[in-house]
Amino acid sequence: MGKYFELDNKKIYIYGAAATGEIVFDIFSKKNYRIEGFIDKRAAELDEFKGKKVITLPDLCARERGNKEGVVIFIAVKNVFEHESIVKPLTDYGFFNVIYMPYRAVKGKAAGEEMSLYRTWNDMIKGDFEDVKAIPVTNALKGYQYRDYAAIAKYCDDKRTVLLPIDMLFTDLPKDLLINNIWTDIPAMALLPHIFFFRWQSGEAGYGCEEYLKFCIDSARKRNVKITEAWKENVIRNRADVYANMNDDLERNSEFFVKNAPLVTWNEKGYFNLNSGKHRMAFFMSKRKKYVPAVVKDDDYEKWIRYAGTDKIGEYLRKSELSELKAPISHPYMYEIKCINKDFYYNFLYRYIMLLSEKSLTCQGNVAFGEMGGIALAALDDGFLGRTLRRFGFKTKEYGMSGTGIFFRSLEPAETANELEPDKIEYSIIDGQNEEGLKLIKECQNLRLIVYMGNLQEISLDEGFRCKYKDCAVKDGRLTDIYWMEKTDVIRK
Repeated sequence: MGKYFELDNKKIYIYGAAATGEIVFDIFSKKNYRIEGFIDKRAAELDEFKGKKVITLPDLCARERGNKEGVVIFIAVKNVFEHESIVKPLTDYGFFNVIYMPYRAVKGKAAGEEMSLYRTWNDMIKGDFEDVKAIPVTNALKGYQYRDYAAIAKYCDDKRTVLLPIDMLFTDLPKDLLINNIWTDIPAMALLPHIFFFRWQSGEAGYGCEEYLKFCIDSARKRNVKITEAWKENVIRNRADVYANMNDDLERNSEFFVKNAPLVTWNEKGYFNLNSGKHRMAFFMSKRKKYVPAVVKDDDYEKWIRYAGTDKIGEYLRKSELSELKAPISHPYMYEIKCINKDFYYNFLYRYIMLLSEKSLTCQGNVAFGEMGGIALAALDDGFLGRTLRRFGFKTKEYGMSGTGIFFRSLEPAETANELEPDKIEYSIIDGQNEEGLKLIKECQNLRLIVYMGNLQEISLDEGFRCKYKDCAVKDGRLTDIYWMEKTDVIRK
């Protein structure tokens, strides 16, 4: 097998019997290239497309047995992010003359032969064949490229600028242990006064400036600042100006946030504490961002890498050939692995932490998740919610974990390994597709809040539960109902 191939004297198949496939068929036909047929998973439904036979990949193998080097396959699927997942089984079957959009090229990070393939696909889809001569042969795809995707740039001799997952970020450590500050060393997602203020500034319904103003007043009183109405107005006006400038920079000058990224420090409990930049981080969270730029000391960054079990994860990926996740893994080497539900789980986490933070503040006067009732999880998220909630301080019990979830649970510190007894659990998150969800409900008799993802009619709940609210979000590529069911105080007394 050579390093390059040409179209002449090759049998050409188009992968994708739909709109993009039709465009490609017409382009090739005008250039006098003969199309042998289409490849599509829906071959049984379609039979023919544009007068050509539609076949499956196994059909192609049978048809072109002994002639694989004489076949060229053009990936005509509109979703270019999907191309590599289509190409891998093709190369596994021995078809290496494939024209497609490499994933790294789509992300703007390609070089060499990947960039050549990128240009070839782009030129051909526009009907420009003039420079299409020697096309790089696609080597067998080896799956996900396991390397550091978090680093942005070197900040100085002993620091670097990186992108941190928002769930790895906590507020600053207490500067004075004698002063009780309820907003120190808590998950940044729980910094409600600042997040609520910025969402209020953006015009989101249900948010206001009262909590933020209270936060500022409490801080000012500790410094013996005189509180007046003029002072309050100035605080709101000043922070509104900060929000307006950051909002403008986010749209027109996003590099500002990288150049002015706050310094964070590694905490041996397994997360990073802010040293400054609380408002910048709260701004990102008000926008429900998944990653934030931060400056990290090289030593601290290496501690995170070692803490996260990088070598073991790499070995697991190689053995399992894992190429797709149900939910994100907050590790710098895992940022770009395919994860269809990343937005779903981060948006859900924002909502869930906001709700439990409010409950903790109401019941305890501070954000202390470790002092709240435990959380039972019957999710299908590769353990993402459990890992994150334990990092935030919650005690958990998990039902029906996937193999990937079990593996990543094994990397956590031993002190987090002990699961709760069912009678200590007051909250639960249940995915209706997890068969262990029913077992969870039967075992945990002291539940106060159940979040259920799916068809609520499939489970039987105590009549004391009422639906607090219902969401609808895209999960696994389809709309999913999310019910927030709360047990009334009347029933519980």
